[in-house]
Amino acid sequence: MYRVWDYVRQNDEVGKLRIQIAKLEARNQELTERLEELRSNFEPLSMPWRENGVFSQEVCFDKFKAKDQLLRNIRELVHPKHCKDINLLVIGKLGSGKSALVNTLFTVLRNNGQLANLAPPSSPYKESKTPMLHEIVLQNIPGTKTLRVYDCRGIMPDKKQNAVFTEDLKKVIDGNVMKDYEFDETCEIQENDDFYRNNPTISDKMHCVLFVVRADDLDEQKDVAAICSMQMYLFRKNIPSRMILSHVDKLDMCVYGDLTKLFVSRHVQKKVELAKMIFSLQDIQVLPVANYVKGTTQNIAQDILALQAIENIMNETISYVGNRI
Repeated sequence: MYRVWDYVRQNDEVGKLRIQIAKLEARNQELTERLEELRSNFEPLSMPWRENGVFSQEVCFDKFKAKDQLLRNIRELVHPKHCKDINLLVIGKLGSGKSALVNTLFTVLRNNGQLANLAPPSSPYKESKTPMLHEIVLQNIPGTKTLRVYDCRGIMPDKKQNAVFTEDLKKVIDGNVMKDYEFDETCEIQENDDFYRNNPTISDKMHCVLFVVRADDLDEQKDVAAICSMQMYLFRKNIPSRMILSHVDKLDMCVYGDLTKLFVSRHVQKKVELAKMIFSLQDIQVLPVANYVKGTTQNIAQDILALQAIENIMNETISYVGNRI
């Protein structure tokens, strides 16, 4: 009798060992594949995945001249006379880098060497620090015009909360919601609300929406329904949008994280292609940016990436507003 139980016990132990070995072999294979991927990511492409005109392998460029030229290009844009203000709206999940993007855009346009902190950043583990519709003037444009960006709370994992929030965002886009409106998780803004605008002009409406998504966890983007819903709304109204890939500096960058090599980075290219596939976007709509989240002074490579994004956004936005006569 004891021999039978010993035999069963021994076989049970052997079975457990086999399971453990199988798990270790699977983990070893996973780590081997990850190591191969890392080696591949750190190997630069022979040609840039996007011709950007600034960070070029072949041309030794003056980064400061390139930055100054981008600033001049943005300042010299001709804005439509019939629209007083150009308005941008930033949308993204909690912790995606929305507020950091706003601070980065303000920093590079102000260009005084110091980092801005007008929009308080949040994280996926804390309550949103932007519960209201926060307005920031990015730039005063000649002719009493302004470039304004609007920040708001992040998209939450709760689908019920997002259903109310996305309806409010549609009203923000249409110009019905005034700045400093505090979003209510339980009900949409009503027409009798003090922050509701009944007859918005073109200067009150949003002219481009910036969706912010973290490049370093793009593979984990499961809750995309709210963003896709907003994309469809913009598509029906023919309102331009851009996808801002934040945290690109957290990717496996070649040449020890040198941002000037971003456009020959295999990992960044993979993330851009993935974003295009997930959100059905054109190449020109996906803009990689490394937001300012640490430090106290500006970095030339981060400035250039942000300014390239602004130039792209502004050209599209001004064309859109110019056709809304």
